[in-house]
Amino acid sequence: LGVSTTTLTLSSTYALVIHLFWTPMTGKLMNRRSIRKLMFVGMLGTGLAMVALSFITNVYQYYAVVLFREVFSAFALMLPFATLTARWFGKENRSFATSIVFVGISLGGVLLSNPLTSLIESIGWRMTYRVYGLVAMVLIAPLALLIVRDYPDNYKEILSRDTASNVSVKIDFLSLLKNPRFLLLCAGMGSISFMGCSLYHMSSYVQSIGFSAQVGATVISVYNFVCIFSKMIMGKLFDRRGLRAGILFGAVGLICSFSLMTLSLFTPGFLLLMVIAVFYGIGNTCQSITAPAMVAGTFGVSNYSEVYAKMTTVTMVVGAVLVVLIVLALYWFFGTEIGSALRATGNNEAMIRALGQNTNATKMIALIVSNALVGLAGGLICQSQKYADIGMGTGAIVIGLAAIVIGEVLGRLLPGGLSKFGARLAAAVIGSVVYFLIRAVVLQMGMDANDMKLLSAIIVALALCVPVVWERYQLRSSYTRGDESDA
Repeated sequence: LGVSTTTLTLSSTYALVIHLFWTPMTGKLMNRRSIRKLMFVGMLGTGLAMVALSFITNVYQYYAVVLFREVFSAFALMLPFATLTARWFGKENRSFATSIVFVGISLGGVLLSNPLTSLIESIGWRMTYRVYGLVAMVLIAPLALLIVRDYPDNYKEILSRDTASNVSVKIDFLSLLKNPRFLLLCAGMGSISFMGCSLYHMSSYVQSIGFSAQVGATVISVYNFVCIFSKMIMGKLFDRRGLRAGILFGAVGLICSFSLMTLSLFTPGFLLLMVIAVFYGIGNTCQSITAPAMVAGTFGVSNYSEVYAKMTTVTMVVGAVLVVLIVLALYWFFGTEIGSALRATGNNEAMIRALGQNTNATKMIALIVSNALVGLAGGLICQSQKYADIGMGTGAIVIGLAAIVIGEVLGRLLPGGLSKFGARLAAAVIGSVVYFLIRAVVLQMGMDANDMKLLSAIIVALALCVPVVWERYQLRSSYTRGDESDA
């Protein structure tokens, strides 16, 4: 389509927002309606979306198809398969069955990737999307109606043996957010997902310590091979030894893999990389098997799809929660004696020095805090974009200034303005979001990505000028023209 990477990134964010609000509804529908029919509709809609993608000519059509795809693909992806597995198998073999499902999905991706690439090279991506979409509509969707059954014949017997299903638990959002087990489960899955992102950098990491890209590909292949068997082992442990044994198995893998990765920075070796791949394959199994096993074991099978969907939603907003926690931590810090000294140094350095405060120390603390946040932001960007480049931070100061100025302008429009320090911190976060939205819209309109510095300068200039012009306009409007009697 000839669109920029930023435009595609915005579409991913757009899809994530849709997924965020739609996932809890899909869980409730699967809990109360026929999964067989929902899977048929989901696969039919997903296939139709793939066909529609092959006909798009601009980015706005692409966004419309993304909306359509996200609505229907929720009924054709992981959740319905995990829910059916939880219903059809008892607690003595449920986790092992789930592991086999996940292994099958992984193998499907591996086996279909090469034919898909060859098909794109031979007939083009548009025709390939049409072929895959038609296969989904004509073959896979009808198979869901013919093969899938919502419940086994002995479902009541399975529920009677499931102790978690016999315990009455409220599953609305407010009740779940007050449930410490649900919150711990969400926090754990968010942490596992964050650690699992390092897989995307495995090849770059191997090359950074002196090995070739081929060795990096070998490490990833070993990881994928080990991951197949470790999923089944973890499933068996969950069934035979309980949830703690399976989690301990995965935790040992993660701890050993990251410890050995640190060791390899000082003593790199091919054999050590292979050992790291084995342990990482064991540890990263937590990403797939843990959540279904924990949800079924903690909240039961009867409400499985609804609780699982809401847990997925809460896990997706971990990034937003992290931002809120950082803002709250900064708000607390700047309210302390040292934090107040930092603020005072920025407002009037001579005055705070006259009061006996060491301004060199306050400047050093400010640099430490700010650069720590910059490092955290850079790490998160690398995790999101799955690569790092030495020039990624170019122009960050101008972007930060633009975000602060925009946030300050918008903050003045709120009731109470920016009279409170907490409002100023929130305005900086809001300003950064608004800045990148403006940037994405301008890029969609056809602006060259190389001119982004000019765009940032224009945004800063407008954000600085508009409040001044507006205040002068209001001041002039407040004057009343006097009549002859006043003279």
